[in-house]
Amino acid sequence: MATPTFSFTKGSTLTISGVYTQSSPAAPANLDGIDLYCTVRDSRFNDYPLVVTKDSPTEFSMFYANTDDWHWGMGFMDMLFVSNGIAIYSETVNVVSLNNVTKNIYT
Repeated sequence: MATPTFSFTKGSTLTISGVYTQSSPAAPANLDGIDLYCTVRDSRFNDYPLVVTKDSPTEFSMFYANTDDWHWGMGFMDMLFVSNGIAIYSETVNVVSLNNVTKNIYT
């Protein structure tokens, strides 16, 4: 199975929404009692923790206000699901931070 990849232009606000679905009978039915963490590691190995919010028992969102300091290129994002202090699941995806080559006309 291929590793998921998403791209965005550095300097933008990064907002990601997700939906939790139970993957097996042994997995939690929803996100109640589960803590979520997410960190992006840029192409120069700098880590940027995202703000993670549970929006409902099955929906969550991740947010980083300004990615201007992130280095462009291929990085990684790791999402971690924790229950009672124990990591029960993690997912890593590729992140491509694109360098903005067009000057913003509004600044």
